[in-house]
Amino acid sequence: MSNTVSIRIRGNSTSKAVNQLAHDMRIKQVNYLKSSSQENLLVTPNEQIIYSQDKSNKKLFEKLKEELLQSAEEQKEIHEKSIGQKSQVKNFFINGIITFSTDMQKDFYENQDKFHELTKKTLDDFSKKFGVKLLNHSIHLDEKTPHIHFCFENINRSNGKSVQRYISKLDLKNLQTLTGSHWEKMGYARGKENSGKKHYSVAVGHEKERLENLKNQIQEQKKLIKSQELEVSQNKTELDKLDVVLKATRKQIKEIKNLTELDSKIEADIDQIIKDSKKLFVLKEDLVRENLKEVLKTYSKIDFKSLQEQKLEKDVELLTNDYNELVNDYNTIASSYDDLRTKHSTFNQQNEKLISENNIINSTNLSLANDIRELKEDISYLEKDFKFNYQDWKDNRKSNYEKMREQRENNRRNYR
Repeated sequence: MSNTVSIRIRGNSTSKAVNQLAHDMRIKQVNYLKSSSQENLLVTPNEQIIYSQDKSNKKLFEKLKEELLQSAEEQKEIHEKSIGQKSQVKNFFINGIITFSTDMQKDFYENQDKFHELTKKTLDDFSKKFGVKLLNHSIHLDEKTPHIHFCFENINRSNGKSVQRYISKLDLKNLQTLTGSHWEKMGYARGKENSGKKHYSVAVGHEKERLENLKNQIQEQKKLIKSQELEVSQNKTELDKLDVVLKATRKQIKEIKNLTELDSKIEADIDQIIKDSKKLFVLKEDLVRENLKEVLKTYSKIDFKSLQEQKLEKDVELLTNDYNELVNDYNTIASSYDDLRTKHSTFNQQNEKLISENNIINSTNLSLANDIRELKEDISYLEKDFKFNYQDWKDNRKSNYEKMREQRENNRRNYR
């Protein structure tokens, strides 16, 4: 049968028994617990079952503590009366634990009534076998496997003798067998006799479980650090990319600024050209008029009409050509001006987009800086609480990487 049950006991002084009661009732904080389960059970001397993490526990604990102290005094009186002298007994209590293999995690919830019945029978038989009074017992469900803590008096009230002092190895072996005979009804039997398996004390068992949980936490933290280092590496790569984009963006912004200034200068030049062209056109017309007046004075009245017509035709032709050239120039300048205005609008839009992207980049840089700061705080926390030296780990990783690279180079040379 693969499922096993085991029982262990030890004598305790009054102070240790009180500390064990505080542990059983979860009065003291227990660091290795797997959860904050509210299902732990405490069975009091009057067979009342309560939740061991109920808010009323502290009052109940004080009451049970007083009963333990009173029991110690009564046992001391009984022992001294039976031996006729002052008692030398230091341990007035027997504390113990009943543990199971891991399948009990499931079996308990499937048959709780049977579990309580077998617990009562096992502890009743212990009480009858050694003639001691059961004070209380607890069922813990917030650790790896359900288990039972119990507390008995150590003095047999009938004969006044200390029980724990006279329990032999054979008695302990028979106690294991007796316990196994009860729990076979749930599929659990005592382990093999003389198996050589080492049984740890309750405290050592708890410490081993706490260390195992701590080891698992450290492994999780190592995985977290590894993932965070990868994330930092990725973030650094992204930052490098963003830095390149940012430099290019700054260059583009500078170019756009220069183009904007050039655009303003060209716009002013165009306005000036238009004004000058208008003045030029007016000036040409005035000159023609003056020339016509001079010509009219030099010719006789007889030839005036003919000469006037010829001159006017030439002047009109010249004026027409000049006018057409000015119109063409004006249209070309106006078209260039419109193109420049369109480019100016496009540059403004690009400028606004680049400014927006620059703001996003600055925000991303700030977020990444915060992430890196939090990562450094996490590393500092690990270094402080778990004695984890990040720099040594980093140096070791770098050294291992160099060794691997050197090995690859050697392999490559050997292959050639």
